[in-house]
Amino acid sequence: MWVHLDPAQVQHHFAFIRVEIPDSIRIQEVEVRSLPPNWKRNPPCPSTRRIGAAWLEKRHTPLLRVPSVIVPHATNLVLNPEHPDARRLVIASPERFKLDLRMLK
Repeated sequence: MWVHLDPAQVQHHFAFIRVEIPDSIRIQEVEVRSLPPNWKRNPPCPSTRRIGAAWLEKRHTPLLRVPSVIVPHATNLVLNPEHPDARRLVIASPERFKLDLRMLK
């Protein structure tokens, strides 16, 4: 995550990868109200790690939508590559971009 980067150590080798998700792909969601009060803690609290581990183990969905710790009201998608439906995602080739160091200030 960018918030953990030291501007002096930033290697300008970043890329983004576009992923197309078919409408038929199921996505499990973790809602903020279901998380413990300390869910944004760094390092992550054990209970949030357990949520992710249980999701991976159960393999109910290929994607897990989780609240962003950094951006309020935003979410991130976590991919379980072991789920059979993961192969249905269309993953584009990585595209390089240069990180604007103003993001680290």
